[in-house]
This record gives sequence, C-alpha cells and structure tokens, in this order.
Amino acid sequence: MKKEHDNTPEQQAVLDIENENIIVSAQAGAGKTRVLVQRILQYILKEKVSLENMLIVTFTKKAANEMKDRIRKTLMEALDKEGADAVWIYTQLNNVASANIQTMHAFCLEVLQEHFDLLGRDPSFRILNEKTL
Repeated sequence: MKKEHDNTPEQQAVLDIENENIIVSAQAGAGKTRVLVQRILQYILKEKVSLENMLIVTFTKKAANEMKDRIRKTLMEALDKEGADAVWIYTQLNNVASANIQTMHAFCLEVLQEHFDLLGRDPSFRILNEKTL
C-alpha cells in the first residue's frame, strides 16, 4: 500500500540523481517542493553541506516559505534520532531564517541591485507592476 509520503518513481529518480545542480520541472501538485526539500535535507544531513552554501529558487513565495518550514521541521525531528549531530543540526536550524531560499524573481532583483554598476543601470530602478504602469 502506497503511503502519502512515499515518493513516486519519478520523484525518487530526482532524489537519486548524483549531479549537484539540477532543475526540476513538473505540473502543479506533482510534489516538486517536497522532493526538493528531501534533496536539500540529504545534502544537509548526509553530506554536511550547509544551508549557507545553497541557493534554492522557486517560483512562488508560498513555495519558498513552505520549503523553509519543512526544512526547519525535519531538522527538529532529526535532533531526536539516535546518533544525531546536534551541533551541526542546531547550526543549520539557525541558518534556516537567513537561508537563500527565495523566488526566482527575488533572486534576480537581488543580483540586479547588487551589480547595477556592472550593468550600467541606474541604482534607483524599480519593478513595474499594475499600479505603476
């Protein structure tokens, strides 16, 4: 019997890829956020890669916040496991708040604001929306 938290073969294939840089594209509700969080946690808990060294982008603020919440929750659960490296896990829990988990738009805006001079742009640029059009 398939449990709610079991991965589909496609989701497991993403988790099994050994390349560090991947792009996952799937329809809404396919479990992208859950699989991405599982992959992030593999890096944190098994390979000891710090959240400080990760850039994690998604398309919605909701998904970015959900990822942070799921990472935090799973790290808290990992503290209860026998043999857990509590110092490492607490360090990563502290990193969750400042982790570079954001939307693609927020990341691009950050890059533009940081490097406007290299791009020959006015540093006071702003993002257009329906109200500013």
